[in-house]
Amino acid sequence: MARRVFGLIDDVGMVWSLEDIEGIEERALRSGHLAVLLGDIEAAERLFLASSEPIEALNMRRDLLHWPRALTLAQELKPDEIPHISKEYAQQLEYNGQYAEALRHYEEGELKSKEGEDEADQVLEHNEICRSGIARMAIRTGDLRRGFDLARSLDGRVVKRDCAIILEELRQYSDAAVLFEQGRYYDRAAAVCLKAKNWQVVKVADLLPNVRSPKIHSQYGKVMESDQKYKQAAIAYKNARDYDNLVRMLLNHLNMPEEAVAIVRESRSAEGAKLVAK
Repeated sequence: MARRVFGLIDDVGMVWSLEDIEGIEERALRSGHLAVLLGDIEAAERLFLASSEPIEALNMRRDLLHWPRALTLAQELKPDEIPHISKEYAQQLEYNGQYAEALRHYEEGELKSKEGEDEADQVLEHNEICRSGIARMAIRTGDLRRGFDLARSLDGRVVKRDCAIILEELRQYSDAAVLFEQGRYYDRAAAVCLKAKNWQVVKVADLLPNVRSPKIHSQYGKVMESDQKYKQAAIAYKNARDYDNLVRMLLNHLNMPEEAVAIVRESRSAEGAKLVAK
């Protein structure tokens, strides 16, 4: 009867849902599913828990992203699921900016391998998500060294990038540059170094062969020029295809007019030509 009514009002989704539970003979279990369809979640949980399949109460709470209640039910019904629920809850908390709580649930989400056993692929993937989350949340909550060290120890590139971005926001430029470099985000590593003007911890010159951004090469050239390191500045301007500044370096500081003329001819730089004409 119900299927017929919903069919008449073209509620196809409800018709299909009713068909799915039509074969359930147990009254409490069938009533629980009906309560879900009607949006009475509390009643549905009571009915599921009173049925022969109380795990349906846990499944429902997970489907609805009701993580605190899902964790409580998991403790009673399926403790093995607690780490998986904790991981998913931590991701929601992180998204909502509740970093301290997210950290706690990422920590509780780690799966422990039995002594002497290697982690299976699924466990590795799960724990990589949790450990990456711990690294990010440790930095977010002020434990910078823990987060930095953990990010460095993990294999993934993305966690290094994510933690480096947070460290950069916190003006921890040296640590951010190290993680960007380890993750092979060379342009970002060089950009952070230039922002920090810190040549001792991470040398920008060592990164430049892997840097693709002309803007970064040009910025480095300006820094070298301000330090009166004109040869390095000229090389940087050349790599940046910043021909006007390159011509200026060759003429004003390196006494290389012939090279300047060659650059003007090759690049057809109008400003460069003006400099040469002077």
